Amino acid sequence: MFKASLENNNIPELGTVTVEFPIPEAQYEETIRALNGIQSGAVVEQDCFVADIGTADCPALERLIGTMANVDELDWLGKQLESFDRYELLQFNAAVERFGLSAADELIDLSFCARDVTVVSDFNDLELVGKRHYLTVHGACDPKELENLDGKETALALISGQPGYVTRYGVVYDNGIKLEQAYDRKHLPPIWMAENCILELEIRATGEDDPKKQEWVQLPTSQIKLERAMLRAGIPSCGEMQMLVSDSRFPDEVDCALDFEQESLFELNRLCHACSGFKEQDFKKLGAYLGAIFCGNTLVNGAFWYDLRSYAVLLVLLAVASTPLAVRLYRRIPERIRSVLSPVLMLAGLTVSTAYLVNSTYNPFLYFRF
Repeated sequence: MFKASLENNNIPELGTVTVEFPIPEAQYEETIRALNGIQSGAVVEQDCFVADIGTADCPALERLIGTMANVDELDWLGKQLESFDRYELLQFNAAVERFGLSAADELIDLSFCARDVTVVSDFNDLELVGKRHYLTVHGACDPKELENLDGKETALALISGQPGYVTRYGVVYDNGIKLEQAYDRKHLPPIWMAENCILELEIRATGEDDPKKQEWVQLPTSQIKLERAMLRAGIPSCGEMQMLVSDSRFPDEVDCALDFEQESLFELNRLCHACSGFKEQDFKKLGAYLGAIFCGNTLVNGAFWYDLRSYAVLLVLLAVASTPLAVRLYRRIPERIRSVLSPVLMLAGLTVSTAYLVNSTYNPFLYFRF
């Protein structure tokens, strides 16, 4: 989406770190270490001086040059803009210039409402302008309703009904939107679920009831990213954390088997890393396997009692024989009786074993049954 050259504003001689945003997951930890090398990259503070911005899709981001930003704010903004389509990026670029914004936290706030403005870059096709404006204001609509809409009349009503603001991206009609604070400058807002994400969690400190004082984490991810999210949420350790599942690619059987009140965030992250190469059918197999073990099955059922009745005698004999008691009793028997008893016990064992084999319907070696 964009690259930023970041410096320590107080000690510029420490050098420049160029970061690609959004930061690729495999490079996040390395990026934080590089920023720490120039004494930047704090968890909450805006301690990165933006020396330069390189972007082809979102030139409005060049307004960040010369400002202070937090690396996780820039990473969040890169992810958000990466999800925008071509017209949504046009709306964002034009809205940035329309409202005169330049700080990273302001752009995060704007990203939630930029898609509510109408941008007209070509007045030659008023039919298209009107229909696009109608979709912007009303959101999704029935295709027949849009087909029957008089786009030209709608466009003329837009042009005559509210002032337009000329920008280098086109004329902006803000449709009366008001910029509101969606980001409190500490707890990053939720964002769209990435394609490689398996589990999305809301985390907050134990006993914290304010929904604004929580973080959203998407697993799998790097451990340092989880640690930074915990610090932003004021969570001292995994034992003092509340977790709530907001989205999951795991089948229901996995959620049934996991106890999110007791599980460790880092262990869940390891689980998601282990499943990161799974395809859809692999998740289904995992769900079926765990469902057979944990969900909807009881240990004591009809099959249990049948097996217990069938093997009770054998279980008792094996339990006794596995203790020193059987050996002690055998050694107390006189030698003469033992010489007779030994072949009798062997014959009895052979008889019992044969009986169990004969009773086994699915034993392929019992040819004499046929």
